[in-house]
Amino acid sequence: MVAREERHAATLTLAVQRRIGPHRRVEWIETSLEDVKRIKSLLGGTLNDVVLGVVAGAMRRLLRTSAPMRRARPCASRFP
Repeated sequence: MVAREERHAATLTLAVQRRIGPHRRVEWIETSLEDVKRIKSLLGGTLNDVVLGVVAGAMRRLLRTSAPMRRARPCASRFP
């Protein structure tokens, strides 16, 4: 079962997995440090939390628009 999923993952190529070349596109936004600090204060947390949230949201959007949706499976994790 794992081998099949690994094979499927290997066939899926996202923009971040392709070879770097002249046709790679990059997108970014600019905002002031004061805006980031305001978000940090409103939501609680650190500046790093805000930046990580923005990056995680961008990756989520990329994966949802690029990758085929897979059916969710139950997952059990145990931590010591």
